[in-house]
This record gives sequence, structure tokens and C-alpha cells, in this order.
Amino acid sequence: MNGHLIDRIDSHEGKIINKYMNKTEVIHDSGLKREYFHDGYSVIYFENGDVKQTYPDGRNVYLFCE
Repeated sequence: MNGHLIDRIDSHEGKIINKYMNKTEVIHDSGLKREYFHDGYSVIYFENGDVKQTYPDGRNVYLFCE
């Protein structure tokens, strides 16, 4: 659950930035989506279905769609 949308910015570079209570979400016009959580955790959703997770301690987990 994202919570309530606090702010939305449509940038000139073709991306949308949504700010929620617990995270910031950046959606690129290419379909790439990034989520940055306030605790340091982040997730990238790639156009091909792959997902990359980065944890506050620096660990990276890459999940392949195929």
C-alpha cells in the first residue's frame, strides 16, 4: 500500500515523480519505475520485467523475469 499521494511532479524529461508518506516513486516514459523508501531501501522495475532491489546495508538482489 502506497498511502496517500502527497505530491506529483511532471518533469520536462518525461518522467513523473510521485511522493508518498513512506517513499518516492519515479516513473520514466520508457516504462522504467524506481521506488526510493525513506529507510534506504530501493527497487527498480525494468521494462523487461526484471527487478533490482537495493538494501540499506548495500546488498543488491536482482530478480530476472525469465
